[in-house]
Amino acid sequence: MFKTLFFIFTLGTLSTVAYGNNTPEGDCDQFIEHNYYSLCYSYSDKQAFWTYHKLNDKMVKGRTKRSKRFRPDPQLKKAIVYKRDFKGTGFNRGHLVPAGDMKLNKTSMRETFYMSNMSPQRGVLNQKIWNTLEIKIRSWVKRAGPFEIVTGPVLEPGLKKTRSGLSIPNWYYKIVYSKKKDSMIAFLMENKRHKNDLRPYVVSVDEIEEITGFDYFPDLEDKHEARLESKTDTQLWFSL
Repeated sequence: MFKTLFFIFTLGTLSTVAYGNNTPEGDCDQFIEHNYYSLCYSYSDKQAFWTYHKLNDKMVKGRTKRSKRFRPDPQLKKAIVYKRDFKGTGFNRGHLVPAGDMKLNKTSMRETFYMSNMSPQRGVLNQKIWNTLEIKIRSWVKRAGPFEIVTGPVLEPGLKKTRSGLSIPNWYYKIVYSKKKDSMIAFLMENKRHKNDLRPYVVSVDEIEEITGFDYFPDLEDKHEARLESKTDTQLWFSL
C-alpha cells in the first residue's frame, strides 16, 4: 500500500551534515541539540524533518508531571513557531518526541514542549493510534530497553500549508532501534484515522529512507546497518 509513496526529493540548497551519535545523515536547515533530544529543522515547513532521542526505563518511570506550557524553541534562528500558529487550524500540536518519554525531570519535560517538536497532526491520528504506538514503545522499553528513536513527518514537496506557513504532512514515521536485541522496527502512518492495530503499519527502515532521503543510524557498520534496515521483524517486537 506504500508503493505510491516511494519518491526521492531534493531539499534545495541545504547543507548535508553527518551529526554523529547515530542521528540521521542528510540535508538540514538547522540542527538543534537539546539536553534530551536532537532535531533537524526545516525553515520552509516550520517543523522538524526528524527528532532523535534515547529512551530508557528511568525516563518513562519518572514522576515529572506533564507540562502545560508550549513555548518557542530558544535555539531556533528562523521560521520560529508559536503556540498561536496552531490556533484555528483544526490540527493538534503533535509531539514528535512524546512528553510521556520525558518524565525524568523538569528539563526533559520542558524541552518536549518546544514548538519545534510539534507537527500538525489530525486529532484522529494523534489521540488514537499514534498515542497507542507511543504507549507500546514505552512498554517495550521497560522490558528490553534502552532504545534509540527517530520520529518525523514526511515533508515532501507540495504540501498544503496553514495560514501561518506550517506544512501539513500526509504521513508520519517512527523508527526504534534496540542495540540489545540487535533489531529495528519502523512504522509509517497516514495523517488520518486508523484502526487501532499497529501491525499493518510496520515497514522496513529502507522504505522510510527511500521516501525521506535521510540515512538513519549511519554510525552502524554498513553491512550491519543494511541487514537491520531491510528487515521487518514484527514477531520479535510484538512478543516483548
